[in-house]
Amino acid sequence: MDSQPPPPPHTNSKPPAKTPAPLTYSEQLALRKHKMALEYAEIQHQRDIAVLNISRVRHEITLRIERERESERVANKERERRRQEANGNTDIMDWVVEFFICVVIILLIALVMGPMNMLQRMACLLEL
Repeated sequence: MDSQPPPPPHTNSKPPAKTPAPLTYSEQLALRKHKMALEYAEIQHQRDIAVLNISRVRHEITLRIERERESERVANKERERRRQEANGNTDIMDWVVEFFICVVIILLIALVMGPMNMLQRMACLLEL
């Protein structure tokens, strides 16, 4: 078998990276302060999201309650309308019953008093 030549020794065109100089105490303090500011901003952001979620839920509940109240108002108005219609129908029925009672009374008067007297009685009733 044909053997391949060994790989060439590792050659890097870049010079070896310098190790960073250790941070001074003030740089470490500034870095720590920056990290704490980022953590605080993240906490504030999460708090703002929670406040918005609470407001959203509160508004949804308020809207649902308002819808329920509106549907109750509509149902009450419908019940009142039906009640008034029923009372209106009762008024019509009362009028019809009274009319037929008057007709029966007039016919009874006609039978008892005679036709001529009946016309006089009817005239008296209509004047009242």
